[in-house]
Amino acid sequence: MTSAFHSIAYYSAPQSKFLIMDTLRRVKAVTGALIHLYCNTQQDVDFYRSQNSDDLFDSMSICRTLNGAFAEPITELEGEIQERAQAWELRLGTTYNFLSVANRHLGRGYALGGPGHPRSKLSTETTYLQMLAAYNRTFDYWQDEIDTKGLTLFVGGAREVSAIAQANGIPYRRLVGAKHKNLHYWGENEFNETAQIESAFQHTAVALDEAENVTEAYSLVSAIAEKYKSFGSPVSMVKQIGLNLAIRGYWRLRGYEKAKNYFGADERRMLYRTWRDFRRMTASKTVRLSALEGSPFVFFPLQTEPELSLQGVSPEFFFQHAAIAALSRDLPAGVRLAVKETVVGVGRRPAGFYQQIADLKNVVWLNMLEPGIDVVLKSAAVAVVSGTPGFEAAVNGIPVISFGKHNAYNFLPHVHYTSDLASLSAPVQRIFQGQFDRDQARIDGARYLKAVKDISFDLGSHSHLSPRDYGEDIVDGAATALLDGLGVSETPAKAAAQ
Repeated sequence: MTSAFHSIAYYSAPQSKFLIMDTLRRVKAVTGALIHLYCNTQQDVDFYRSQNSDDLFDSMSICRTLNGAFAEPITELEGEIQERAQAWELRLGTTYNFLSVANRHLGRGYALGGPGHPRSKLSTETTYLQMLAAYNRTFDYWQDEIDTKGLTLFVGGAREVSAIAQANGIPYRRLVGAKHKNLHYWGENEFNETAQIESAFQHTAVALDEAENVTEAYSLVSAIAEKYKSFGSPVSMVKQIGLNLAIRGYWRLRGYEKAKNYFGADERRMLYRTWRDFRRMTASKTVRLSALEGSPFVFFPLQTEPELSLQGVSPEFFFQHAAIAALSRDLPAGVRLAVKETVVGVGRRPAGFYQQIADLKNVVWLNMLEPGIDVVLKSAAVAVVSGTPGFEAAVNGIPVISFGKHNAYNFLPHVHYTSDLASLSAPVQRIFQGQFDRDQARIDGARYLKAVKDISFDLGSHSHLSPRDYGEDIVDGAATALLDGLGVSETPAKAAAQ
């Protein structure tokens, strides 16, 4: 039996907690692993106890989270804190500042396209020295847990959890959406990467007449977009503000820690801006896709800021406004840049953001409600940092300009990875000066899609909107993929049959 399943650390994942609990129960039945639960608050621990999970978890802990470490007074001298931080950075192979990019509180200043995101006490009052001390305490805590409990596998957890696992040579896995239907796989780091996709691609062959086109939006994206469509109504905006007041009042009454998270007034101001900007990004001044018929254009879909899918997955490059300006600069005559806001991003953008982009003469704002997949299929190329449209373009054989270092499809020939805006003209020229084999791109895209399917498992109708909607077959698929990926060939189904 592989040593990875000797002692598992599960960092509670609120959106899929029921599914992952059942998955770990199967894993424990096969491997006999010890499973240690780590939660952010006492309320989380109480929830798991209420689910009769004592048979699953060998320990339940309120872990020293990064945010929680700020509550502790600083007792060390400034020089000691900095020296300890430098030692940890050397061991981790990265800086605390780099790690903080993905943190919505500490990394607020890195959300260049999202300053309207609500502020918190943590984001406004934390000093630099407090941040260093908090990271020190967090990594000290996890190292002690690794040494004391002999942890051999982490399932879930924020960037600092993945970082400490990697520093100790311990496998890390997280549930990741494959961006196609409701397929998922186990990501091997905080960037959602897995070596399995490229490996499966190399062993996959697809003929041109067998190439599959993706013409439907990723299921979770569709569900989220549908949820936010009502935000254009002033009645809905007032209801959302009222609901916010009621929820926050309930949290305070129950003494929930999350009531102390973001400032309530900031949340309500953002709800108003969301309504205002939703109307702006769906107004008659925005362009419908039909108006671009017959004209070549590059599609740039904006991403929400701050968000793990941007700063978290691409901490090396998260400069969306700069990328738009650079693309506008380097596009040849007659090619437009079509920019589309995301429904979850409205309400967060800087003042003047929409107008400054509109001032670029070859740029048009697409109506925000245009389905992204429809725009992808009509585009001459798609430019993304890390969003789903890049995947949709790649599998359909459409050229992609990829600014994100960790996009799983970057190795495809028709995907041009670049983070150097000064050299952006080179991939643009390759796309628009005839150096593109569309048939080969379609074949490569189809091979990539098949590889993704081969290494993924289907969660059916399960999502964070319906967290209990899954059956035994889905649990078997998730558990088998987790076991197989770490070298255990005996599946939960086989174990149950014995």
